[in-house]
Amino acid sequence: MGRHETDIAEDEISRREAAERELEAVRGELAAQVAARHEIQVRLEQEIAQRDRIIAEGELAAAKLRESETGLRQLFDQNPDSMAILDLETGRYIDINDEYTRSTGFCREDVVGKRSREFFPFVNAEEGLRYAEELKRVGVLRNMEATFRRKDGSSYHGVISGVSFKLRGHLCLVSTNRDISVLKKTQDELVAAREAALEASRAKDRIIAEGELTAVNLRESEAALRQVFDQNLDSMSIIDLETGRYIDINEEYTRNTGFCRDDIVGKRSREFKSMAIPEENERLSAELKRAGLVRNMEATFRRKDGSTYHGLISAINLKLRGHLCCITITRDIGVLKETQRQLIAAREAALEASRAKSDFLSSMSHEIRTPMNAVLGMADMLWESDLTEEQRRYLDIMRRNGVTLLDLINEILDLAKVESGQLILEEVDFDIRDLIDSMIETMGLRAHEKHLELAGQVAPDVPHNLVGDPLRLRQVMVNLLSNAVKFTDHGEIVLRVEMARPDTGSGTTSIRFSVADTGVGIAHDKTDSIFDAFTQADSSTTRKYGGTGLGLTIVKRLVE
Repeated sequence: MGRHETDIAEDEISRREAAERELEAVRGELAAQVAARHEIQVRLEQEIAQRDRIIAEGELAAAKLRESETGLRQLFDQNPDSMAILDLETGRYIDINDEYTRSTGFCREDVVGKRSREFFPFVNAEEGLRYAEELKRVGVLRNMEATFRRKDGSSYHGVISGVSFKLRGHLCLVSTNRDISVLKKTQDELVAAREAALEASRAKDRIIAEGELTAVNLRESEAALRQVFDQNLDSMSIIDLETGRYIDINEEYTRNTGFCRDDIVGKRSREFKSMAIPEENERLSAELKRAGLVRNMEATFRRKDGSTYHGLISAINLKLRGHLCCITITRDIGVLKETQRQLIAAREAALEASRAKSDFLSSMSHEIRTPMNAVLGMADMLWESDLTEEQRRYLDIMRRNGVTLLDLINEILDLAKVESGQLILEEVDFDIRDLIDSMIETMGLRAHEKHLELAGQVAPDVPHNLVGDPLRLRQVMVNLLSNAVKFTDHGEIVLRVEMARPDTGSGTTSIRFSVADTGVGIAHDKTDSIFDAFTQADSSTTRKYGGTGLGLTIVKRLVE
């Protein structure tokens, strides 16, 4: 009995020990599995943290690139010069800026996508051809003056520059146009910068890939806008108004002034005075403070070597990367100023020569007219004496030629007075119908000698009483009627006076005078030249009809 119980107890202990060993083995396996799972979980958390860090860095880079692109785009859109981009491979316009639409009246739909031959901005085709040929020859053109059209049909003078370069893999042309009608408005809009937003997705690998693609596109867009900024043919600078320091300049600025980037970037604007005259700098600052914008202000600028140059400066205050900045664009107009100076000097020289000529003609006319009057007076006295038939015939020839010479002298004197500005038009009361009747009566004798009908017609609505210079009006009409009588051999001559447009209540009346005859007429290609001094429509008419060619010249100058 006792032995049997002992065996049962030992078997029980053995089973328990075996069970404990198995339990211990299971615990070991479970501990190993727990450790392995923990290790996997740690690696997974590390991988997730790494992916989150990559995503965060990508989003930060994309945000910075978007901010940079937005700033450059803002700089482009708010540029005070008109800008346009033409894809030279397709021949189509791909972008314009806001100033282009404001300056020309054309909206984006009117221009973008159009071929250059469909949308031609030049008023004169020759100027557009010269612009294209020069760009084709050297790839760059600076400050070409031309006339450009607006949508409403009007035109304006501008200075256009152009440069061709690769933009996103395409050969493009960027043209910059500044309106210089006030001193001779504005620049074409540049590339359409794309903004791409990152899409949220459950696949983190796709988020990272799309974020990297967006970053690449933004870098490309920023590089394109930076390229446009650096290759702009006008000097450009950016000043941070909050710190007062220069934060950027373009390559044209360094080329034009001789200052390098290290000389300027980081300097305060009050330390680096780009304008040579302090008063001009104060005027620019005051206008920017008042309106936030300055267009085409003429000023004198200094170079690094101490020399100066004349330029047109435009400036605008705008937000750039969260900072209030001032963008300045300066165009060197030294060549234009020199040309202007030469033109003014040439004009003054021409005016001085004209005044000298007029003074000479006036003096000579007076000097010749005095003895001529004496000669004619003595001839009149001799005409009243007893003369033979032959002597009277000789004296008649002398008197008629003397009167012709005196008329020529008077015409030259009148022309000299007009050209020298010494002729003053009077303002007196006169009756237009009395004046016309007097002229018809005077010229009627000459017309009757050639068996011509001479008539004067005054429209009923023409006022009787006028204020003006009846003497000079009579001189104009007599010259026209004399020409008509001279060059008409048969038929009639009619002087018509009629209203050109009704009186609007301003007290000024427009009246049209016209002379029509049945004479030899004037060739269409001679209608301009007959008003030139000492010129007639046909040189042979001088020999046939006589005359000096001064009558219509005096008529034109008096009317003008």
